[in-house]
Amino acid sequence: MKIQKTLQLRMTKENYKRLERQANFIGTTRNNIILLKLYIHRYVRLKEDEISIALQEIKKNEETDTDIIVSDFPEFHQRIFKDKSLYLYSINEYASALFHVVFPKEHNYWKESDEKSDKMNRVYNIEEDILNRFVDFSKETKISQKTLLNYAFMRDLHEQTTYNVSADKGSRKRKGLEFTIPSIQKLDEIDCREREHKINQLLAVIPTEI
Repeated sequence: MKIQKTLQLRMTKENYKRLERQANFIGTTRNNIILLKLYIHRYVRLKEDEISIALQEIKKNEETDTDIIVSDFPEFHQRIFKDKSLYLYSINEYASALFHVVFPKEHNYWKESDEKSDKMNRVYNIEEDILNRFVDFSKETKISQKTLLNYAFMRDLHEQTTYNVSADKGSRKRKGLEFTIPSIQKLDEIDCREREHKINQLLAVIPTEI
């Protein structure tokens, strides 16, 4: 598969606005949400007729200002498309169709906001191996750390994980993390003695469970 440096998505005005509101809630950019969604839906395989119908519906309802260009399209994401049947469609067309198909199915867990969520920084001691994996994953996917973290809180992954974190605090590094206010509110519901442990668990599972 030929490497392409940019990704161009076409979408309806409704989905474009929805994407903006979702990015606002997470406190991030549209491009970060696009890369995140492509990773989340990496196992979705569209049939040829699904792609055709989706592109026709987009063409009927799109506007010229609702195209989105991801100017630095990571190789990590391009590899996601290697095992997919694109038929005679381009990655741009397939990805556009994918977003059109999955958007209506996400209402049960994506939250939205008309305004960008305020953010707050906090510092925690993170197990070195966990931190390295988290940082490397963010770099490879080009999804910002704050996007990954606040999406995980939105999905309540901190309540679901039972990852075993080492009790050896000597192998930890101090790490500043950027939380949205909705994430902080969820974090503050956790006993203060357990918060750092829970953050370690959450960062450990983000690359595999988001």
